[in-house]
Amino acid sequence: MHRFRTPSALLAAVALLGCQSRKEEKPAAPPAPATAPRAEAAPAPPPKPAPPAEAQPELSYLKPTEDGEHCEWMRQPLKGTATRVFRFKAWCDRSTVSWSPDGGQGLVFTWPSGEGEVPQAWRVEVDAKSGQPLDLKSLPGGTSAGNPNEPYVSRVAFDAQGRPVAIVLLASEAKGPITFQGESFPVPKGQGVPGLAMAYRLVDGDWKRIEAKATRFEEDTPSEHGLLDAEATLTPTWVASPPTRLPGAKAAPALAKELDAQEPGAAGAGWWMELPGPGGTLYFRARREGPQLVLSQPLLWARGDQRVSLKDLTPPDAYLGFQLDQGLLLVTSYGGFAAATVWDPKTQQRVVSIPDVYAPALWPVPRTP
Repeated sequence: MHRFRTPSALLAAVALLGCQSRKEEKPAAPPAPATAPRAEAAPAPPPKPAPPAEAQPELSYLKPTEDGEHCEWMRQPLKGTATRVFRFKAWCDRSTVSWSPDGGQGLVFTWPSGEGEVPQAWRVEVDAKSGQPLDLKSLPGGTSAGNPNEPYVSRVAFDAQGRPVAIVLLASEAKGPITFQGESFPVPKGQGVPGLAMAYRLVDGDWKRIEAKATRFEEDTPSEHGLLDAEATLTPTWVASPPTRLPGAKAAPALAKELDAQEPGAAGAGWWMELPGPGGTLYFRARREGPQLVLSQPLLWARGDQRVSLKDLTPPDAYLGFQLDQGLLLVTSYGGFAAATVWDPKTQQRVVSIPDVYAPALWPVPRTP
């Protein structure tokens, strides 16, 4: 062997070391990028709340108790069971009902009809179904039975701010100005009985006179015709007696002839009236019986060229009253035929009929600000 020849084992070791050295000199590979965190799924949006159920029409009415000693103010869904709002000791057929603008309160008023009786009123919390008497004693006529030549309380209702207001009337035999509580009120010339119409507002427990006007009373109740400016601010009042003011307008002569031809038995005393309503027009007869206005059958509902007879809604001889509201027609029968009947112009069907009730009205929808 040549003395300078490196042994094969040594060469192999050197070669191996060289390879390892070159491997160590090679830069290390960069680390693998970190795995991005897994995005979590966004939570599902909450389900949309169901739209509020549409309010169903309701009926208000006064109903005598079985013993006849009390009257109950009732609230009844047209498709449901009636509940009592308030009970008071008075006659239903001499009582009225009105609501505050927001519908949260009611006023029940009863007028006297003879000696020993006085006007009464109650302020009712509708949701709580409870009420408290209103003190009318400090009002002119607040302790009167409605005697001639004395002031009498004819109406109690809410104004636009929800404050009770009383309308007081005084008929007088004075030949000149009317003197009342030290004040003189000149009476306008004309026909009718001289009189004084006054409005009082309840403020901090006291009745304050806010308006007074001399007038002449004729056959109609002055408060029905708005002699006082204050009356224009009052909420509607529903009365147990027949209306003293005609709703709608007198039908034109040509139309009246057509209606007479359709209802031959209607010709005679009185005249045809028309009252526009939801999707149509109500036609009815009107006449005078002494000082009283009478609204009566025949009843017709016209939609386009079609006229439908509503003779089955009421007895033929009943004195009637009407309310068109919330897409419905309420027909009130008075006196011995006392009843409330609701008719739907859309379906042309009777919805409900309730006998022996007074001062009915469709329960008002609260006024939004």
